[in-house]
Amino acid sequence: MTELLAAGEVSAPADYYHAALIFQHGEGLDDIGQAHQLAQQAVNLGHRPARWLAAAALDRWLMMQGRPQRFGTQFVPDGTRWRLWDVEPATTDADRAAWDVPRLADQLHRAEEQTRTVPQPPLDAAPVWLRDALRRWAATDDDGGSA
Repeated sequence: MTELLAAGEVSAPADYYHAALIFQHGEGLDDIGQAHQLAQQAVNLGHRPARWLAAAALDRWLMMQGRPQRFGTQFVPDGTRWRLWDVEPATTDADRAAWDVPRLADQLHRAEEQTRTVPQPPLDAAPVWLRDALRRWAATDDDGGSA
């Protein structure tokens, strides 16, 4: 994909969106940052489906740095349940709607549903940012990472 971007082969809004999808599933911050930029370009060119992806890529990029996500699109296992990664409290449901992200209450409900239906993966190889959060959550014993 990097070669296609460098060669200028990605130019249509849907092309930017599909490129963003590929980078969204990358491993590092650079990949996720690239996903956000590409999805944002698709949004700027009028590709509505890219709105959610731009929000999700930004949220994943923030999460991987141990920071609160803005929109509330990212869920993580904590060894007991699935939880919504910490969310920036200043973001409103109107902000979420503008980016085609469900309301915060709906996302919290989704985490509960996921806990009932999706097994917890092993966390022994969890990335540092998740291990740090697990320690923080264990110390505060909060309500599920909703804020």
